[in-house]
Amino acid sequence: MRNFEFEFYKNALRNIVNKNKRFIVRNLKPINNKPGVRVQLNGNKNTFINIEPVNNHSVYIVYGITNPNKRRQGLGTNIRRFAVNAANNSGKKIYQMAKNLNRMQAKNLHYSGRIMVKLGAKRIPFKNVPKSLTKGLSNNGVPWFLYTPKKR
Repeated sequence: MRNFEFEFYKNALRNIVNKNKRFIVRNLKPINNKPGVRVQLNGNKNTFINIEPVNNHSVYIVYGITNPNKRRQGLGTNIRRFAVNAANNSGKKIYQMAKNLNRMQAKNLHYSGRIMVKLGAKRIPFKNVPKSLTKGLSNNGVPWFLYTPKKR
């Protein structure tokens, strides 16, 4: 079954990314009938974010990584900026969990969380995250962020 609201978001994302030749948008294989899309640095399979739909009103940045030799160049910010701009254009909210998988920082907020704050996202409590995203997760203090599109 096609999720037309997510297709609307993907088209908005493609329109934004296609203006920048350094990045591409690829469809991911559906997992459990859930479509997904990847925004990826062109020619670099290790710099990307994966985005999936949550419901008709929001999407979720499931996973993202920046290749170690591409860090500190603004690529993670650009990729997330594409996602945020597409959310503004399609009226969708974006959720992201800032999990520090590589233990890159011990005390402070992980880079992906800082990027989302820079782009206008707000840190939200675990109880405000949709149940479909927190299924099987405990409230272990991992920060969640929500970007709400600007009113038109």
